[in-house]
Amino acid sequence: MLICVGGCILSLILAFAQDAAAQDKKSAEIQFQTCWKYDFEGSADGPVIAGPAAALFVRDLSMIESIASDTGKLQWSTDVGGRVDSNLLTGDENVYLVRTAGGEKDRTASLIAISSETGVTKWTTHLAGSGRFTLIMAGEIVLGVSENGDVVSVSAADGAIRLQKKVLDQVTTEPFISGPGVLFVTNGVEVDSVDISNFQVQTIGKAAFKIRDLFGFEDDELAWGDDRGFVTAFSIGSGKDKWQFKTGAAVTSIARPDGLLLVGSNDNFIYALSTGSGERVWKKRISDRIASLLVIDDDTVLIETIGQKVMQLLNTKTGKSVGQIAVKDATPISVATTLGTRVVVLTDNSLIGYDRGGCLTKK
Repeated sequence: MLICVGGCILSLILAFAQDAAAQDKKSAEIQFQTCWKYDFEGSADGPVIAGPAAALFVRDLSMIESIASDTGKLQWSTDVGGRVDSNLLTGDENVYLVRTAGGEKDRTASLIAISSETGVTKWTTHLAGSGRFTLIMAGEIVLGVSENGDVVSVSAADGAIRLQKKVLDQVTTEPFISGPGVLFVTNGVEVDSVDISNFQVQTIGKAAFKIRDLFGFEDDELAWGDDRGFVTAFSIGSGKDKWQFKTGAAVTSIARPDGLLLVGSNDNFIYALSTGSGERVWKKRISDRIASLLVIDDDTVLIETIGQKVMQLLNTKTGKSVGQIAVKDATPISVATTLGTRVVVLTDNSLIGYDRGGCLTKK
């Protein structure tokens, strides 16, 4: 007969404590369920965009598909008859895109509106610009900015052109609306604003090094990251830098949850910076190169890394890992989120829906 008193009791206590700690850690993690998977033939041309009702993506250069966000069922598929040469923009019950067709000598570009419910074309407007466009919604206007500096303003209702003009040099970052203007970087270092009403251009700032990402985080303030690793907060009103922070390598992406700027760098670190002072709140080492930072809510950010199937979830306040999303059998090429609970991942030949609030249809 084996008699064990003190040592065995201590071992049992330790085992129970370890088990409880493991259970607490598991319950604290964010659990995303795989709700559905939509497989398709051909090859995806990201990025995917996601809304409460549908996720949209382009495949084989010209085919747009709409997938129900809750069930993963195909809602419609439309071939636009040329190459999709812009982002997909949703608004006013429509999906807007730029289609190019023809060869180098006879290439044409058109802005097209299709119904977000049926995929049927509502109107087509021919454009004078060239190069890939970025589309932005500004009230009742669809704005298009091409990489070659062409800007066009079109009525979202009927496609009537209000203004069209080449006003810029090479546009090197994604444009965005700020106040009465559209902001973007030209020639790598100049931050320009184009007034929406008259297309007047104003240079509001200039960086010392090539800007990799431009981000508006207050009404009067911008932040940009450059290829030397500097993050600069800039005041539009004063025309001066507000603060600057140095990372260890080129900045790849900037995101903003509540009260912070999250910065991804090619030194494989994510930095959380105070928007007011630029002071570092925390930093977190990531095992691979950071492709993008996707804010799911004010407490959670999703880290997409280059060539990896596992995407890490971090707490934005502490930088601690709170879970992950593992994509089976394929590598993500684009990720989008909606409703604060749903994540949609596009791979080369599938679209996958995840949700942490429960699935309507689980597969």
